[in-house]
Formats: sequence, C-alpha cells, structure tokens
Amino acid sequence: MNKKYVLIISSHLDDSTDKVIDWLIFYKVNFIRLNFHDNDKIKNINIDIPNNIFNFTIFKDNKEILIDNREIISFWYRNGGINLCWSFDKQEPFYNEFKTGIDKYINAEAFILTDFIMFLLREENKYLGNYLKRRQNKLFNLVQAANCGLDIPKTLITSKRERVRDFKKKHTKIINKPISEVFSTGNETEHYFSYVETTTDEHINYLNNESFPQLFQEQIDRKYELRIFFMNDKYFPIAIFNQTKETDWRVNVVNKQFMRHVPYKLPVSIEDKLKLLMKKLKLNTGSIDMMVSNDNKYIFLEVNPVGQFAYVSKIGNYFIEKQIAEFLLNKKNK
Repeated sequence: MNKKYVLIISSHLDDSTDKVIDWLIFYKVNFIRLNFHDNDKIKNINIDIPNNIFNFTIFKDNKEILIDNREIISFWYRNGGINLCWSFDKQEPFYNEFKTGIDKYINAEAFILTDFIMFLLREENKYLGNYLKRRQNKLFNLVQAANCGLDIPKTLITSKRERVRDFKKKHTKIINKPISEVFSTGNETEHYFSYVETTTDEHINYLNNESFPQLFQEQIDRKYELRIFFMNDKYFPIAIFNQTKETDWRVNVVNKQFMRHVPYKLPVSIEDKLKLLMKKLKLNTGSIDMMVSNDNKYIFLEVNPVGQFAYVSKIGNYFIEKQIAEFLLNKKNK
C-alpha cells in the first residue's frame, strides 16, 4: 500500500470502532483495521533499531498488506492485540520431547516482540490509546488519584473476617467489589456476573476467619454517579441518577424507567486533577467512573483505558466518534 492511512487495532464486535470508521470514510481517508479475534495475523517483521523504522506484513481477508510506519498517519489502539504468525516443524523428535519448554520460549519471545511493536506504533506516530497500559491496577490508581488531590472511598483489603466487621462498624455501610475485574462465567443457557453489593452482617458471618483477600470500601451516600469519557485532556461527562434500591445501577440496566442519564459539566478543579492523574497513568483516552456524594464531594472510583463511549456520546450529544476521527486526521474539532 503506497497511500498513507490510519492504523486501527480493535475487535470485530466493537461497534464504536465501526462508527469512527464511518467518519474516516466520510473524510475520504484510508484506514487499515486489525481485528484481534478475526485471525488477522502479521509476519515478515523488520525493525531497524535505533532508527525505529519498521514494517511487517498483514494477512487479512486472504490478502497480504504491507504495513510501513512511514506511511501511517496515526495509530488508534482501541482494544484487543495482534497475532504473530510463525511456523516450525512440530513433528521433529526434539520438539515432541521438549514441547512445554519450547512453547514457553516461543510465547515469551512473541510477548516481548508484541509489546515492542505496540510501543513503536505509539512512539513513532500520533496515537490514541495505550496497549501497554490496557490492564490497569485499581489499587495503584486509587493511590495515584489521592496523590493528585482527588477524594477516594475509604478502602480495606483484608483476609480477616474481624477486620471486615470492624470496618463496617466504623463506616456503617460498606460494599464489596473485585480487586481486578468483574467476575463473569456461564454456559449455553445461563450467564453470571458479579455486581457491587452492600456487605451485610449476614455476608460477613459467611466469611471464613481467614480467606482470600477481598476489597471492601465505604458505601458512598450519593447524589448521582458520573461516567466520563476522556480523550487528550477533553472530558465528556454524563450524570447517572440511580433511582432504584440497587447499589450497582448496572443491575437495573434492562429496566430503565428508574434510570436517568444527562449531560454534565465538571468543575474546572476536578478536570485539572483528572488531567494530572491521566498524565501520571500515561493514558490519553478511556472512561472514568466517579460519584458525587450528598455532601457534594467528587469521589474517584476507577478508570478503564478501553471503556465504552457510545452511549456517553449519544446521551451527551457529544459526537465522540467524529471527534476521535478528526483527532486521528489532525483536523480541528469544530
């Protein structure tokens, strides 16, 4: 390909990527989209260090496409990753005898190479999204948020039942939530998710005296919650009014008559603190969850680097998809 293009790495089920691409088509700009789950693979990799000139071949839709970083206008990492393609004779006696060790070595080589390719795509181009920061540590982010002057919930991680009981006595109402990501499992007929729940005395009594460490937080008496999509120091917030008795508004996502979403304007002081936090976390896009308490405090909860933004864009009338496309094209937002 000898025309400059926008390079996108996403997944085939991501509707938000489709909508951004609609705008790229509207602006008559070339693009290449790699979908991690579509078996799009790369091989024939050439990287010139320290000049950081690199190219590789993509096998996509039964075609070979050459990706050369000198032809890339900008790079958007939305989600997913890349698939490296290599082959060697797995029937050889040596492989059969040492399969576990060889596979471990090859996977480690691929892991390091993938990280470096993603680093170069971000380092050598105008970019949106950071593959190397796609998995955030919620605990680290809470500490960093506090260091940036943001309020955070009082938080306890413990494996001791009595510590949980003492924490509840101190804060009256507490919640339990995952340390990492939401638990999800299922089969052909059923699917189960974990939601944030109020921790009752009955729940505490069910705990073992010592168990796997769990995360507990004070339960905030909230006026409303905030979902904030951000992109390069621009913030697109909506307020979520949960008029149900559920602690987690997502439980009620189907029955929407008790939910109200409206566009929102963040105070400048909160925007400034969020900008500082995102700079520390090396993120230039994602979704932030916050709460506004009954005493008007803005409480930071967490940030998701690949958070969904379609409904924020629609409810807030923000045209986020258009603004992403214009950023990737170096166009000024109107």
